[in-house]
Amino acid sequence: MGKSHVFRFNDPEQARLERERTPCAETPVEPVDWAFAQRELLEKQGIDMKQEMEQRLQELEDQYRKEREEASNLLEQQRLDYESKLEALRKQVDSRYLESPEEEEEPEEEVPWTKRETELALWAFRKWRFYQFTSLRDLLWGNAIFLKEANAISVELKKK
Repeated sequence: MGKSHVFRFNDPEQARLERERTPCAETPVEPVDWAFAQRELLEKQGIDMKQEMEQRLQELEDQYRKEREEASNLLEQQRLDYESKLEALRKQVDSRYLESPEEEEEPEEEVPWTKRETELALWAFRKWRFYQFTSLRDLLWGNAIFLKEANAISVELKKK
């Protein structure tokens, strides 16, 4: 049934006789139960559970402290790396914007496109332009309600 189940039958008559035989001064303060029996057995085997638990707790605390210190060191190192990268990017952006804005942009080199590439570029430009006007049309349709209402009010007020 396992280590933690104990079945015990106490004969009331026998228990009364035992109590009469043992004086009250010798009765243990701690109740005699399964945990008491386990501790007694471990003590006879020379195992001090309290000391072992304290030792194990100390080991775990040391391990926790060590891991926490390693994690904080790693976090600090990553923070410094990111700060240095950020500073490098900031310098790079500043150097580009600090250049004279009056300077003309360098003319881009013309890339010799094939006929097919030119057709694809024109097709993509037309599509982009169509979608640009499509989004404008959608915006106007969204405001059409307000336009109709404004026209109705102007008709009522004869404002043309």
